[in-house]
Amino acid sequence: MKNQVTVCTSKTKNKLVKISGGILAVLVAAVTTYAFSSPTTGPGESNSSAGSLISRMAGDNFEKGEHSLVKIAEKLTVLENKVDELVDGSNGGGSVSQKGECGEDHGKYLNRRPSAICAKGKSTIPQADHVKNTWNWTCEGINGGDNTDCQAYNFYSPEITEGTYRDTRDQAIYQWRRMRDGKVWMAENIECDLLEGRHTTGRYFKPSAFAEVCPEYWRLPTMSEWETLKFHMSQGNHSYSSPFGFNSLLSGYAERNSNYASAYEDKGSKAYYPASEGGGVIINKENVLTTHSSSLFNENYYYTVRCIFEGE
Repeated sequence: MKNQVTVCTSKTKNKLVKISGGILAVLVAAVTTYAFSSPTTGPGESNSSAGSLISRMAGDNFEKGEHSLVKIAEKLTVLENKVDELVDGSNGGGSVSQKGECGEDHGKYLNRRPSAICAKGKSTIPQADHVKNTWNWTCEGINGGDNTDCQAYNFYSPEITEGTYRDTRDQAIYQWRRMRDGKVWMAENIECDLLEGRHTTGRYFKPSAFAEVCPEYWRLPTMSEWETLKFHMSQGNHSYSSPFGFNSLLSGYAERNSNYASAYEDKGSKAYYPASEGGGVIINKENVLTTHSSSLFNENYYYTVRCIFEGE
């Protein structure tokens, strides 16, 4: 029988008592049947001797009849399974309460509706909170167990246009916005404390570090995504530098000398941002975005990085 510890209700206890009685009845019936139907005892033995009965039951070919050892084993197995079902609640036979348990989507940043909702218990329908930018649902307890409230972060609903994200690497908080291309972009340059060099317009990174800059759930934009953003921003001449939009800071790029002092080029006139497949874009103060090949970035210099939301 499974090694389980459980708290039983009075109803469960009654069922366990009946099952235990059933097991005892099977054993008594087997011993009784054998005792009164066994062959003649040997000298000095009686049918009522427990030791004699056990000895003969073990030694004889006791394999036939309603109370044979095989039949007893079969009945005990059935009764044992009933007890296990009663304890763990399988096959609808249990009455042990269990607390609702959130599924794998709990706590994640999603670009879709939640799907892995509850690991235990029935779920309510996930509701979008457009103020807190979350999905919220409840996993109901089983057999009177406690309910559990669950939550995931919502980057899916188009009604949600901006919010913040906390980078778990250094606890930095970033503003993000849903741009006119429908994608969620960071509205700030990345500042990762794991890499050296803090600057007022955001950190600057060598091209070899670009791939590791974006935090979890975020990545470098592709060149195609930069092109799509450019198309939508050009409809109505929306400014890349608007603090209420993309918020490009025209940070230029940086160069370090032997004393690690920084010198800046194009600061205040251009912003340089990489693409995931190499190359990247330049945004100038005239509000023009141009795309460039991989030769744009030089390992001897440092550049700013913007990330786009990927989620799950």
